[in-house]
Amino acid sequence: MRVLVVDDSRSVRMALRSLLEKCGYEVVEARDGADALAIGSEMELDCITMDVQMPGMDGFETTARIRETAWGRRLPIIFVTSMDSLADREKGFALGATEFISKNTATSWREVSLAVDRLIKTEGRFDGFTILVSGKDELQRRPVIECLRAQGGTVIEAESGAATIEAVRNQWRHLDMIIAEWNLTDLRADALCSRIRHNEGHRIIPFIALIEADDRPDVLHFFSSGGTDYVVKPFAKEEFIARVGVHLETRALINELKGNVEELERLSRMRDGFLAITSHDLKSPLGGIIGAAELMLYDKSLTDKQRKWPATILSASKFMLEIINNIVELGRNEASKESLPMDQLSVAPLVNVAVSTLQQQALSKGIFLEEEYTYDRDLVIRGDRNRFHRILNNLLSNAIKFTPVGGAIRVSISKNDNDLLLTVADTGIGIPEAMREHLFDIYSKSSRSGTNGERGTGLGMYITKQLVDQLNGAFELESAEGKGTVVRLSFPLLKSS
Repeated sequence: MRVLVVDDSRSVRMALRSLLEKCGYEVVEARDGADALAIGSEMELDCITMDVQMPGMDGFETTARIRETAWGRRLPIIFVTSMDSLADREKGFALGATEFISKNTATSWREVSLAVDRLIKTEGRFDGFTILVSGKDELQRRPVIECLRAQGGTVIEAESGAATIEAVRNQWRHLDMIIAEWNLTDLRADALCSRIRHNEGHRIIPFIALIEADDRPDVLHFFSSGGTDYVVKPFAKEEFIARVGVHLETRALINELKGNVEELERLSRMRDGFLAITSHDLKSPLGGIIGAAELMLYDKSLTDKQRKWPATILSASKFMLEIINNIVELGRNEASKESLPMDQLSVAPLVNVAVSTLQQQALSKGIFLEEEYTYDRDLVIRGDRNRFHRILNNLLSNAIKFTPVGGAIRVSISKNDNDLLLTVADTGIGIPEAMREHLFDIYSKSSRSGTNGERGTGLGMYITKQLVDQLNGAFELESAEGKGTVVRLSFPLLKSS
């Protein structure tokens, strides 16, 4: 079976060709409307996919011209376009489009292949699907079963509502659809559907009811109980196959999406395990290298030239350790977004510990680091102690890194209504405006050297913002190049504060 792909984009044509050829179709390409008309007049086609926005003759005009020809009057034409407004769809269908698929969705190419299958494959359409058919007697079930088996479907039969429920319990892992007569010996289809949805817990298996014309007034009960669709008997074979096919395709897409989610979760767990192992294995030798380099620097017999080598080793090792810690922190943050333990945190002691820890680092650059408290009693928030400490450490380390010799850093804590305000202000070199726009983007290259040549990974602010968000805080930043930076954090106070 041959499909003509009409699109002025070579990449789109290649993508559709690749997908359709994998589905067993022969694909012919046309780069515009005139090309499509010429190809159609020369060879037999089974289906066309049509772009709208093309130079010269657009997809609307091309479709209208094709419908005027003997070879294209009944040919299925699927519009595949980014022009997806209601007016565009109405115009396309009025000119003879068979289906309309938007390029603006993540599954657009998959939808095209399913549409082509639906339109031109007449047998084997239900291959791989298992359908449970429920009817009072074999005579009732036979027309339905014959239709399904002719399309390659696997059929399970049940004679009553109880037998249907039992079959669902036994076969639910393999079951793709339920089709039931409206009036069974023991249950009506709406009551059966309600039991399967609520008592058995199978909420997404498509359920189609076969009804008589007189049963139409009760169809609303069926839908309110979780029904998917209904078909009125006697039905046209083509309509029945089309309705069943649409719901089975939806089922296939859901299963595919579920499989993709499970695979992503597996890969995420594998990544976390890899990071945990590698970080442990890398940290151990780094600790030895850092310790050895520090011991060498204590050696008074080394000349200034000789001291440069262990100093370089120490700087590079600490930088590598920072990279490892940041990567591990990113993984930990992603893994614990939904299960973060929250404790009562008294903020002042934590700030005091963070300032004391980094005081020597600030003094080594001649930077004045001070704390300021503007409240009468201790302020308490709810959060995770380790994450709050990491926030303080990141902010203070950044401020020291980007503040020149003789500068000043002030950490202040205050209260504003029901919020704790934590401010870190420095007199450093500030952040350029172009860099501020991408400061919290994990994929940006916003790292730069400190005032003493200190290196950074560019992940510090991104991680800090993540941590603040996890503690239900707010993050504000003001900075002017050459004048310094002010970071303001706010966290909800506990009522006891």
